[in-house]
Amino acid sequence: MEAEPRGGAAVIDLRHLERQTGGEAALIREVLRIFADAVITDGRRLIASPDGPVRRDLAHKIKGAALGIGAFPLADEAGKLARASDDTTDAGAFASALDVVQAEIVRLLHSA
Repeated sequence: MEAEPRGGAAVIDLRHLERQTGGEAALIREVLRIFADAVITDGRRLIASPDGPVRRDLAHKIKGAALGIGAFPLADEAGKLARASDDTTDAGAFASALDVVQAEIVRLLHSA
């Protein structure tokens, strides 16, 4: 896996993920699989939920998980939803960021 810098448009900062996992390739793959299974599912629930408190709770959870793997653009979008006081805040940018992270995880897992 090739590392990408945090600055700019990196979908997942692989240097950060490698630091978090000690650079162990098998652990990186497992972390990405867990993220894809759990967090992507929670993200879809967030997008579909009309309940503001549920959305904010899920957004907060997703932000933390995204920060853990270095998915900083997704964490930023989740943070915006977690701080939103309006229950009807549009989740379009979050949904786009989630799709991009999901595609990047699939790419990384298939290239490993």
